[in-house]
Amino acid sequence: MDKFLCSKLALEHFSSKQHTIEYEEFAGNKFEFRTYEVQVAVFGDDFTQPPVTQTVRVRLSDDEYLLLLQWQLQSPNTGFNACYVELSDISATIECQVEDKIFGDNEIGTYAIYLSEIREDVALILNKISHQQ
Repeated sequence: MDKFLCSKLALEHFSSKQHTIEYEEFAGNKFEFRTYEVQVAVFGDDFTQPPVTQTVRVRLSDDEYLLLLQWQLQSPNTGFNACYVELSDISATIECQVEDKIFGDNEIGTYAIYLSEIREDVALILNKISHQQ
């Protein structure tokens, strides 16, 4: 699928998407953030044991979400690690938030990230396209 079509489809989906909003107060001001679900498989010290899966919500700007959605539309079967090539800043943003929410100070374990909400949105878009044809 070409980039222009992916961009158009992502923008259409974004405009009708039911967003999850979180709020945070700082210095008497209330800030609003859109958050998106990712699943994280956390491996223990014994790597031969199955990981523990956790759901985490990460904050992304509208532009970050749209770029990630367009990237996943172009590569629907590609995992999170592959987006480092084109979207390294967004990948780092997601990783930092995951690490902050799952691990303690000065602790980082072995984990894998699955872009669950992005993948669900891609599936919805692709399903809509297939029914229109």
